Amino acid sequence: MVKVIPPNGRQGLEKISVTKCMGLADDGRKVGKPIDDWRNQFFIAAFMAGDLDIFFVQDRIGKNNTIIKNIKFRTMTAHKEVDGLAKNPEITKVGSFLRKTRIDELPQILNVLKGDVSLIGPRPEVPVLVKQYEQEVPYYRVRHLIKPGLSGWAQLYQKDPPKISADVGKTSVKLSYDLYYIKNRSFFLDIRIALKTIATLLSRSGE
Repeated sequence: MVKVIPPNGRQGLEKISVTKCMGLADDGRKVGKPIDDWRNQFFIAAFMAGDLDIFFVQDRIGKNNTIIKNIKFRTMTAHKEVDGLAKNPEITKVGSFLRKTRIDELPQILNVLKGDVSLIGPRPEVPVLVKQYEQEVPYYRVRHLIKPGLSGWAQLYQKDPPKISADVGKTSVKLSYDLYYIKNRSFFLDIRIALKTIATLLSRSGE
């Protein structure tokens, strides 16, 4: 289940209905600020109105199968979730940019400071998928012997990673990358992953 964190400085904003948000979006088009995607207009208007929050917190599995709270910038319009999995999510253009450049993950620095997450390590997964993968993917529990990370070997080198739904085949491949990292983990490998991550982000931001 997603828990919403209200951003600071929003106390002075009036709580406006969804209908008024739609009107704000239309007004933005009239005053010369065109946005191609109507949903993107609504998304931004809802932020301005206070009906959506820019952060959300989601349960993920950390070291030793403990529950951690994963925080990101919101990249989708309001959507339903079942067991932590988004149902019919709609990613906005702003959200697409945030994901592409991975800016949406910047708030996870708070997780690092708290000690739940490392800079480098396997990416944390939602509990319902972990439960399934531990039953269907051999040695899946091994990835929880260390802290999860903001970036990892699998995230850099797996060409076709699993997305928001269960995918045992792709997750098995992902696990092979995670196990390689766990077996060969060292300061120099972490530096290599960090430099590769930075280079990847810079190349994406220049596209």
